[in-house]
Amino acid sequence: MNAKFAIERERYNKLYYMEYENDQCLPHFHSQIELYFIENGEMDIIVNNHKKTLRE
Repeated sequence: MNAKFAIERERYNKLYYMEYENDQCLPHFHSQIELYFIENGEMDIIVNNHKKTLRE
């Protein structure tokens, strides 16, 4: 799996919030901590080649 470095995320030192519904993204990495809050349903994530399903 090839991941891209999300350089655009490195420019912001403030809290960044985004709300998504049924979203997906390509593998990426950046130095900021990324938090996900699942309100309903579930979401599959992969971190360091370990897959996990997040649930509400």
